[in-house]
Amino acid sequence: MIDEWYSISADMISASRNISKDKFDELVNGELNYNSKKAIDLKLVDKLGRITDIDSLVKDYDKSITAVVPSGFLYSEPAPIDDQWAYETSAIAIVYAIGACDMNSGIAARTLVNDLKMAYSNSRIKAIVLRVDSPGGDALASDYIAKVVRENKGKKPLIVSQGTVAGSGGYWLSMDADVIVSTPMTITGSIGVIGGFMYDKGLKDSIGISYDLVKRGKFSDLGSSYSMPIIPIGFPARPMNDEELSLVKKEILYLYDDFVEKVANGRKMGVDKVKELAQGRIWSGRDAKANGLVDELGGLSYAIDLAKKKAGIQDDKNVKFYEFPKSRMFNFSAFIPKLIGIDIEKPKSEIEKIKFLFDMNGKVMPMLPIDYLDFE
Repeated sequence: MIDEWYSISADMISASRNISKDKFDELVNGELNYNSKKAIDLKLVDKLGRITDIDSLVKDYDKSITAVVPSGFLYSEPAPIDDQWAYETSAIAIVYAIGACDMNSGIAARTLVNDLKMAYSNSRIKAIVLRVDSPGGDALASDYIAKVVRENKGKKPLIVSQGTVAGSGGYWLSMDADVIVSTPMTITGSIGVIGGFMYDKGLKDSIGISYDLVKRGKFSDLGSSYSMPIIPIGFPARPMNDEELSLVKKEILYLYDDFVEKVANGRKMGVDKVKELAQGRIWSGRDAKANGLVDELGGLSYAIDLAKKKAGIQDDKNVKFYEFPKSRMFNFSAFIPKLIGIDIEKPKSEIEKIKFLFDMNGKVMPMLPIDYLDFE
């Protein structure tokens, strides 16, 4: 993957800066960093300036530009002009599936399903762009959303725009779209299933915690846990035995076969072909396109333009954009660490990561390793 990312960077930078691949290698290996003056001399940048100079810099680039406006204006409601007060505008819904695949947190599948259903039923919305940036997670949450896409296929175009990561359960969200758009460097694919089990290996004994239970059922105490004061996390008291491990492996293989079959159906590919590309392997967006796992290369704006084209919306026609989920109210708690002079974000991130591991303990999931999950 590192070689692939390097190759993509070399291709794009060499083409855009009009330098040879050998020159690119020479620049990469020449120095640790290049100062601004040297970057100008090497033609890596065109002009020096600060954000406060943006008006003059842009006008130097194009004399016809009279003003620079915030990017938010691009997707704002078109203002009525002349006699167009009753002008009917078409709309495109942009639905964000960001974070781990979960029913209530992360992508929040329960809410997202309602957003998608509304977008399909609203006659003003002519196309949907589903922005996926997820390393996967709960298969139930992934398929809960994918099922809505499958059931409504053909009613209006749905374009998936993959962000930094759209792997495993994130690819599950993508596979039934009319078109999948990925960036060249997106991490995607990872058609595979993983399961892990964390348990106490002597902690409770070393700190003097006693533990008893009463059970009926051969496997009923698997995952049975104890918690310590202040720390709201349950620590499973014992490991899996060989029989339980064998049963979990069987569950993993069943979910993997189901995943492969769903990809084959969604992408109109043979099962054997999908198996060649699967096995949990990750792909760059560029390689995924070459292998038929995605259709186009581009960013979110490209996906939006493609959605307009698929919906038959002319370039010069007014378009309104609906974004889901709706932005939450302003969160004043974000300022608290700054006000009291401490940074609680890093500890909070680590606690969330540990909590996620324990919440998903022993659960079979289509998910990339946790390193790909951003808890910030």
